[in-house]
Amino acid sequence: MLNLLLKYISDDAFFTRDLSLLPNNPKVIAAKLFEFTEWVYKARFSPEKTLDQAVKVYQDSLQWYESFFAYTSSCTAETPLILFGHTCYQFGIMCLLTPFVLEPAEIALDGTLPMAICKQAAGSVGDLIQHHSRLYNDGQLLDFMPFFKTAALAFLQVCNAKIAM
Repeated sequence: MLNLLLKYISDDAFFTRDLSLLPNNPKVIAAKLFEFTEWVYKARFSPEKTLDQAVKVYQDSLQWYESFFAYTSSCTAETPLILFGHTCYQFGIMCLLTPFVLEPAEIALDGTLPMAICKQAAGSVGDLIQHHSRLYNDGQLLDFMPFFKTAALAFLQVCNAKIAM
């Protein structure tokens, strides 16, 4: 699916070059976000979804995010699209691991549990949206941002309620 999208949005020469030569290119950012979203969707809605599968996607996503962050940090300014990309990543991690938040299994080398990663991702969504609001005083968020914020806040409330039990 990703190959079809890449072929559709660009010519072959576009993707044979070094992406660092194409700073702040919305096509690259959109293609990278689609790639990540497709991974999360496949892992989340697979009939045989497992914690092991989610952990594999999570680990791949960490590498994906590192390359995405390296690419977007070379951009000259923080655009709404780049902030959206970072927010989308955090939301995707939250969606990927939410079914496993009550699992006691460690999913990171340092022993981190799914609950901790989801709480951190939800907090990051809130921070990124606040940052966006400070940068762009018009008060308008990109269409998906309010949904990300609402879902992150709801997730944090549910986590806090479960911890208090």
